[in-house]
Amino acid sequence: MRRFLERLWDLLLRLHPPAFRARFGADMRGVWRRELDRAQAEGTGALLAAGARGLLDLAAGGVRQRWKGDLRARRPAGEHKPTGGRDVIGNWGRDLKLALRGLRHAPAFTLIAAGSLAIGIAANTTVFSAANALLFRPLPGVANYDRVVELGRAQDGGGFDTFAYPDYVDLRDQVTALASTSAFSFELVSLSQEAEGVRAIAFAVEPSYFALLGAPPPRGRYLAPDESATTGDHPVVVLSHRYWQDRLGADPDAVGATLHVNRHPYTIVGIAPADFRGHMVGIEPDVFIPLSQVPLLDGGTDEFNRRNASWHMAIGLLAPDATLELLRQQLDALTGRLATAYPESNARRSFRAMPLGPIPGAGRGGVRLFLTALLGMVALILLVTCTNVAGMYLARATAREREMGVRLALGASRARLIQQLTVETLVVFAAGGGLGVFLADRALAWLRPEALPVPVPVRLSLSPDHRVLAFATAVTLLTGLVFGLLPALRSTRAGLATGARGEGRGGSQRAGRLRVVFAAAQVGFSLILLVAAGLFVRSLQRASDIETGFEAEGAYVTALDLTLDGYDEPRGRVFQARLLEALRGQSWVEDAALAADLPLDLSSSGTAVIPEGWTLADGDRAPFATDFNRVSDGYFETLQMPVRRGRPFRASDVEGGTRVVVVTET
Repeated sequence: MRRFLERLWDLLLRLHPPAFRARFGADMRGVWRRELDRAQAEGTGALLAAGARGLLDLAAGGVRQRWKGDLRARRPAGEHKPTGGRDVIGNWGRDLKLALRGLRHAPAFTLIAAGSLAIGIAANTTVFSAANALLFRPLPGVANYDRVVELGRAQDGGGFDTFAYPDYVDLRDQVTALASTSAFSFELVSLSQEAEGVRAIAFAVEPSYFALLGAPPPRGRYLAPDESATTGDHPVVVLSHRYWQDRLGADPDAVGATLHVNRHPYTIVGIAPADFRGHMVGIEPDVFIPLSQVPLLDGGTDEFNRRNASWHMAIGLLAPDATLELLRQQLDALTGRLATAYPESNARRSFRAMPLGPIPGAGRGGVRLFLTALLGMVALILLVTCTNVAGMYLARATAREREMGVRLALGASRARLIQQLTVETLVVFAAGGGLGVFLADRALAWLRPEALPVPVPVRLSLSPDHRVLAFATAVTLLTGLVFGLLPALRSTRAGLATGARGEGRGGSQRAGRLRVVFAAAQVGFSLILLVAAGLFVRSLQRASDIETGFEAEGAYVTALDLTLDGYDEPRGRVFQARLLEALRGQSWVEDAALAADLPLDLSSSGTAVIPEGWTLADGDRAPFATDFNRVSDGYFETLQMPVRRGRPFRASDVEGGTRVVVVTET
């Protein structure tokens, strides 16, 4: 992005006269780069804003310098010198009326030009709105945003994954660069009072979570420090403001009432303010519960004391005198100490930290890369539409060469004509920009993130805000100036030739060459888009032709989470066995099985394993991470998934006895 802004700045600098560039160009470039350095440190949004502001100032200054030089060069001796400020700037209102009148007399040109621009600007605004919602928009209600960091676990130097709780405790107690920490996990739960339960998202957090983020005061209170001390104790809950309003009707007596979470009674101790929705964009919790409640809600499985069980995430607040670099140094030191103390679990494990962002650290890079590629594609669409409109303006300018020549011959200055043509161009681009923002708003209203086929409800506001409007305005003005000034300059130069020689052949030839440039640019940009689209379609075809290793035709899937109804593990096993028996007894069912994860659904569980005879170069034994799936007997037969060697699982394997496993060929 910065390289593009610098190249565009160098191009617009040519609007200034050569003598001006030779005298002030180097100093101007230095000031510009320092401004970009300052803005880049504040983020992409600030860089875009500073870039748009600087480019607009440069273009406007260049036009003023050109106009002044043109007026001085072409004013006959003894002619009264006009008042520059009023003559150049004071006529914008009259130019606007002339532009509207001229465009009204050319409705086909106006509609086609504005419509073409609207398509390109709408595409860019739509994609930028998504990028703004996912990457740039500050999290509401998080006062300490700039000092909060995300903490993650890396395996073999890669990844940004969940923590084992004992590792987190060591980090919390030994890393002094953090003033406060909080472990957290989000759980799918069932919430109910007296009516039937509804599926919801619960954030299981430590009591320090709210103060760490700088959350505003609640109605009632947040979690108390002693309410996460003992596993399973303190069944209390803090409601989100949205859940309190939508499900409880903003009941003023809700604090102190009972709410059932997975059929277990919890006491409501507080209601979060409306502008606090946690720290993960798109995943808004309905309730906050103590982290110690997770074993109860998950059916009794307690993972708090296992170093090989990674299941929760963590955030931290930098100490007042600490930096991110100091924190990373202390995390590296902690990694070494834990690898020495617990080689079987921590020999290949390390810890990472990154600034808090709306997207969790594990997915931020992929989201940023995808949106950058998408912005690049829609930018090409905008360039195609802009070059198309610029070509239309060149054709229109050719038809108006004699008009320009006559007006120049009657005493109008070239600067005055450029101003009028620029206003006309900006009117068309503004119309295209306004229509583009409207189309983008309609497209964003049609997109419904909550309807995405993901296991967690996504609540993401894609509606345009001031950043999106500023982006659309900057894009409209920049493209209007760049692709409107060139035809205007060519048109008035051709008009000068017409006025001087009585014909416009030279000007027409120059305009024709510029049209060839615009046409070649259109073809080039369109070719890039076509190649990219072809590669995308080809990738989809290859993905559909991939050999999955199982037969999906005729297979049906349903999701079942017994913990939502309060089942513990023993009761859940009994229910699952009865369910399988009932399904397999149906005449229309050939086979049935249970699985924790489905093939190719991008979800899995991980663990550390040590194969027999596995040693490192120094002779130490150390585990390596692997994904696994928990399945019942009949799983391979149901999916018609062949077992290359050995045998599939049997019912006797599930009931007990020797522990068995099936491994993949890879």
